[in-house]
Amino acid sequence: MVIALGCSGATTSDGDAAADVDASPPTDASSPPPIDTSACPGGVAPELADCSTALFHADCGGDADPVLACSNSHCKWFEGGCPADRFRPIDCPLGDPFCVETADGDWPYENGIYESPFPSHMCDQLDLIGDAVVTAGTGPWLDLTIDADVSVPESPEMDCDEVGLHLCTSVARGRTIVAMPDSLTFAFSQPSEVGETLTFELIEDPSGGWTARAYLSQFTDFWSAGEDCSQYISGFGTSTEPRPVLTGGELTLAAIPDTTTPPHGQASVRTADGGTMTLRF
Repeated sequence: MVIALGCSGATTSDGDAAADVDASPPTDASSPPPIDTSACPGGVAPELADCSTALFHADCGGDADPVLACSNSHCKWFEGGCPADRFRPIDCPLGDPFCVETADGDWPYENGIYESPFPSHMCDQLDLIGDAVVTAGTGPWLDLTIDADVSVPESPEMDCDEVGLHLCTSVARGRTIVAMPDSLTFAFSQPSEVGETLTFELIEDPSGGWTARAYLSQFTDFWSAGEDCSQYISGFGTSTEPRPVLTGGELTLAAIPDTTTPPHGQASVRTADGGTMTLRF
């Protein structure tokens, strides 16, 4: 079950709070082929709610190689090769999520847009996770500390060193905070609806402990450039530079947030080129 925490509105690129509509392919001759569910238990794709799921990965059973698939609201790696119902695997290999050349540009599907309009953040998510399989054991990890006495400001503040994002000078609490069966996410973005978002994901392990990781994503309205992701990912958010690659950092929370306790704490996130993003919230 997905629980919205303290926010309203439709799901953005940071979660699965909005319900997926039926993504069954149309019946005309140009429709995508049926989704291969042979790796699923009983050959039937389960509902996502019946799977072990986090922000960018899920396990719906199966013993095949992982598969990267998208619904009309999110993209995830499915660890056992069994995509959840309403998720269609992309038609591209690991490391090249936009391998299909269309009249418009580079695209993840051979048979066009299986969901129209195709949300722009799908291009961003495939660019973010398409180079390597994401599982419960992959980072980038943050060293997580719980400190009830951590000092926090009244509103979010961010300082950056060698990171040229608008998020560094204009940050607000994220639009979407969601809880999934195996993780909790909360996000910080620019006050406008266009730009960069820093998302933190907390993962609960079987012993009841928590680990943390972070992702940088960008959010806009629906993409209007047809079957082409290359234009959208050519720059990151409000920047013409590529997405900074996060490599790790530290996260201190006053408490694990829940439906009655919004996140408060501070974080320092490092990038591959030596930059640092410091957030207090």
